[in-house]
Amino acid sequence: MTAPFFLVEPAALSSSVGSVVVIDGAEGRHAATVRRLEIGETVRVGDGRGRVVEGPVVAVLGKDRVDVEVASYAETPPPSPRVVVVQALAKGDRSDLAVELATEVGADVVVPWAASRSVAVWRGDKADRGVEKWRATAREAAKQSRRPFVPEVRALATVDAWSPSKAPLQKAGPEDAYSVTMSDDAGYSLVGLHIMTKELRHWVWVTVWWSPNDDDFAADRPEEITKLGAPWNHY
Repeated sequence: MTAPFFLVEPAALSSSVGSVVVIDGAEGRHAATVRRLEIGETVRVGDGRGRVVEGPVVAVLGKDRVDVEVASYAETPPPSPRVVVVQALAKGDRSDLAVELATEVGADVVVPWAASRSVAVWRGDKADRGVEKWRATAREAAKQSRRPFVPEVRALATVDAWSPSKAPLQKAGPEDAYSVTMSDDAGYSLVGLHIMTKELRHWVWVTVWWSPNDDDFAADRPEEITKLGAPWNHY
């Protein structure tokens, strides 16, 4: 069985073997009270940025603190190319599920997209709460899938306010990105998609587009998709 995995702030994660990492706050409460960790039990602790330690629990203090002695340390380099999922808002829990699945399969960035015909609408405080909920979902999904990286969930975006050309491509040229729009009315299968990822130095752009036949979401007009930045490959 894989050891339980917890996340702490980067500054709280020590890489020195023999040192102690403290899991506290809400994460510590989950470890001590919900998981009921015991002294001697092996756990893994990461910072969500690629660094992970493993070691035994050496102390359980109160209801919200667990101390772990570092027995081993590993650092995973950032993936390349990075995968950015632009997820249109959907009604109910479907957006949360999309964020969870995207995290589990390796997305590096998730962008909430207020498409022009989305049934779900985020405005004002609701937008802030929605983004925070997506961030919490991504964090929990990363823990469940034992990912060393927690995806970045960005602020709510619209087509006019966000596009690959306006996003930080780290000085990458057009040849460094590959864009895909997914919809069930496309004539091609994603299974048949072949991307020469070794030639892409920075990003792979993936737009997730809910089905136009979905009762809870009306898909956007194709011309809105084109505003995201050509070329967009439709699968």
